[in-house]
Amino acid sequence: MNRYTDLASHCIGLGRRKPYRRHGRTFYRPYRNRFACAQQDDDWECMVSAGLDWLGGQLGMTIYDEE
Repeated sequence: MNRYTDLASHCIGLGRRKPYRRHGRTFYRPYRNRFACAQQDDDWECMVSAGLDWLGGQLGMTIYDEE
């Protein structure tokens, strides 16, 4: 994984819960979707704009968006 994928996975809690498989596809329902920084962080801002679809594509799974 690259740096952005690691940070985004941590942000949604991937690693604490395992993804599940249904009909040959992998899914994950995040238990959190947030981040907090003490100061402006360009890496996090870039990832927020990319969203869960980007992370799911990187990891080969569908990640549900609660909104």
